[in-house]
Amino acid sequence: MAGKKRSLAVNAVLNCLRVCSNIIIPLISFPWLTRVLHAENFGKVSFCSSLVAWFVLAAGLGIGAYSIREGARLRENREKLSRFCDEIFTINLFSAALAYGLLAAFLLIWRPGGDYPYIIAVLSVGILGGTLSFDWLPNVMEDFRFITVRVVSIQFLALCAIFAFVRRPEDYVIYAWITAASSIASAALNFAYARRNIRIVPAWNFDWKSRLRPILILFGNALMISIYLQSDITMLGFFRGEREVGLYKIPVQIYSAVKTMLNAITVVAVPRMSLYLSADRKEDYHKLASMILSCLAYLCIPAMLGLCLIAENCVLLIGGNEYVSSTPALRILCLALVAAVFGNFYVNAVLIVHRREKSAFTATVVSALVNIVLNLALIPAVGFVGAALTTLAAEIVVVTLLAYFSRAYVRVWPDRKVIAPMCMGSALILLSCRFVDGLQLNLAPDTALKIALSVLAYGMVTGVAAAFAVAGKRRRKQERM
Repeated sequence: MAGKKRSLAVNAVLNCLRVCSNIIIPLISFPWLTRVLHAENFGKVSFCSSLVAWFVLAAGLGIGAYSIREGARLRENREKLSRFCDEIFTINLFSAALAYGLLAAFLLIWRPGGDYPYIIAVLSVGILGGTLSFDWLPNVMEDFRFITVRVVSIQFLALCAIFAFVRRPEDYVIYAWITAASSIASAALNFAYARRNIRIVPAWNFDWKSRLRPILILFGNALMISIYLQSDITMLGFFRGEREVGLYKIPVQIYSAVKTMLNAITVVAVPRMSLYLSADRKEDYHKLASMILSCLAYLCIPAMLGLCLIAENCVLLIGGNEYVSSTPALRILCLALVAAVFGNFYVNAVLIVHRREKSAFTATVVSALVNIVLNLALIPAVGFVGAALTTLAAEIVVVTLLAYFSRAYVRVWPDRKVIAPMCMGSALILLSCRFVDGLQLNLAPDTALKIALSVLAYGMVTGVAAAFAVAGKRRRKQERM
């Protein structure tokens, strides 16, 4: 298992396929679900999912981020990695038991009516799935082929199940079961992958304090991130009801899908960056960090602009006319996209790999407090629009603080050379969309043509800029010779 070096380019392509699956399959299933279940029932499952997500987070602690960082440093030594996995598995067993206890106590205190307890119980299998999944191990080994095949296969089977069994508004319980089954299937495949490569037995005799201290700090960081990413849906459910949650779920899903695709660039590089730092290869780390930062700059701005321009089309295609009122929320979330993606880079590719999780925790605590205060003020007054505004404010706060804390370890801003082609390409995106508006096409061809022309125009501008940059480097190298 150890010693097999994988290409970052191949990993990036595989991860891109995985992320595309995360986007395309929901784009196929969401229109079906939103129309069959309607906003109220769809919102009921979404609300229960948002509640269970807090207990899944408690079961996971900060184990995922910690294990990727520390496991990447041990992956060349199979014995040490196996011992590390045993220790992490033991901690995860305790955290899962605690999470189930907290969930039971929550239900006893809240005492929800209707079928809420049943749906929550079904979805809570995600707690067990997270414990058994070892989801971080394929990332440590940079085995993105396994990750991609697993994700695409399970999502495809879930999609088939949705079309086969979710056919009436009252089938929202079946939809919850399909979601739970997907979680268990993913965990089973991950567990089998782990058993094939390492032993998995509980380990009791180890230094718990040395493991738990960074894990709990990372858990605090993950908790704060969840507060400013998920509390809006939970609070919408309490303050405004199931229908408002259902309406807001569409823009959140679109925003999250695009953000996940952009974050994939950082995801594939984190294990390699951690490996570079453990081997004291700081120059390689800085080159890779600089390349990722420039790639994010090239992609984030056009993604934000393009999504904002076709926001109404996206909502109509996925949700239909019933959800079109949520378009302003999607446009607000588009503005948060750049901050969210760069924030993810500073957290995972800079602060956590440098073992500066305390700095990341400080930033997320501040943004979580901003989020809670604004949610309490805005959601009761303006509903999901207030939730979107709160997300935007929280993302701006957190990326500002993270960039400040990261300045000692990596260049905070992208290379200035990317700004000019980025601005020119973005202007062409705007002109392309305005041109298509004038054609007055139907919804689907209008959306497809806007995307195609925007990608073509932006790609041409950035491609020419990259060609000139490469030619300039070659010329300067020849002059030095």
